[in-house]
Amino acid sequence: MKLYVARHGETAWNAENIICGRTDLPLTARGREQARELADRMAGIPLAAVYASPLQRALDTARCVSERCGVPVRIENRLIEQNYGSCEGKDRLSPEFLSVKRQFAVRYPGGGESMMQVAARVYPLVDELRRRYRGKNVLLVCHGSVMRVLHSYFHDMANEDYFHFSMGNAQLMEYELPELPEDEPFDPHTAVQTLRDAVSQFNADRGWTGMNAMNMAMSISIEAAELLEIFQWCTPKEADALARETEREHFLEELADVLIYSIGLANRYGVDLSSCILDKMKKNAKKYPVEES
Repeated sequence: MKLYVARHGETAWNAENIICGRTDLPLTARGREQARELADRMAGIPLAAVYASPLQRALDTARCVSERCGVPVRIENRLIEQNYGSCEGKDRLSPEFLSVKRQFAVRYPGGGESMMQVAARVYPLVDELRRRYRGKNVLLVCHGSVMRVLHSYFHDMANEDYFHFSMGNAQLMEYELPELPEDEPFDPHTAVQTLRDAVSQFNADRGWTGMNAMNMAMSISIEAAELLEIFQWCTPKEADALARETEREHFLEELADVLIYSIGLANRYGVDLSSCILDKMKKNAKKYPVEES
């Protein structure tokens, strides 16, 4: 797989050497011309996908490539520029900005991000694209700080090298991603444990730790009643069709609620639900064997 990464075209603040960050500025006339030149460079490359930061300077640059190459632009929020907090709108050579720029784990003042936080959202995106687009070409249109982080994904960079790394407007980089091996066989234990951890954190964040057996029974009864409203006048065949089509989202929402209640209760009492589920699957496999045709 090849990953192409481009910076957006010029903005007024780029021309004045002012920090843009999350400030949503449009392209200048020169920036639009740079975007067209980028589209010309990409015209001969078969692209499977074009992803862009949601900020208009990146999105408009990506659209130029999209129109030329015939590949729709997908907005990817993880490609948004680093949040520079109160440093946005200041000169790029301001001492405050340069001081924090050398500290990879320090957030910019005024609610900004650290470079490690940017890497925490950008690195997983590369991993996802690598799995999704095996053997294909993908273009990312983003920002200077995001490109610096992306470059560090592929190349070891000393602190000083990282500090000085910069990309010009509409500059293009190309990276080769070694092909991943074929997907490993599905591991239900991993899948169940991942879901269990996610729901556990969801409940803990909201203080939903008071779930007990009575509350769970009442909650499931309510969900069951709502499902009954959907299907009570249907034949089994019609109910299946409704579940798949017109009432699919409602149906799935009720099932998801039951699952959240169940996992919450299991966590409340320290039950290893993933092991219980796997054991139950084994019992059901014996109880209801697959019929051979």
